Amino acid sequence: MKFIITESRIDQIIVNYLDENFIPNYGWASIDYYRSQVAKWNNYNFLIEDDEAYAYYREYDGNQNVLAVNDWLTDKLTALFGNKWPPVFKQWFEDGSGLKVKTFLYEREHFINNDNDTSFS
Repeated sequence: MKFIITESRIDQIIVNYLDENFIPNYGWASIDYYRSQVAKWNNYNFLIEDDEAYAYYREYDGNQNVLAVNDWLTDKLTALFGNKWPPVFKQWFEDGSGLKVKTFLYEREHFINNDNDTSFS
């Protein structure tokens, strides 16, 4: 049996999976909370079941507004969704946290830098 799933449907499946499994411990906080933590410490680590899953850095390795996903989560999402998950994850993170991502690091081999966006909001 062959199933045809549209791109938008795949994106929604990924978002639903992220919502069910990878919202930070205790849910999303306010944008003001994340901004204050990033301003104070340069980064904020997002924990899933007390394990660091992804982190946001004001500055990392010469880049600004960096979202870095840990290898264990990258491996899990890639196994499930192939190369479809990274842009969906980035948007999901921005929507949930309120933080804008300029550079997205999800594997050592994949370092995406969006030079068009320099915002920190």
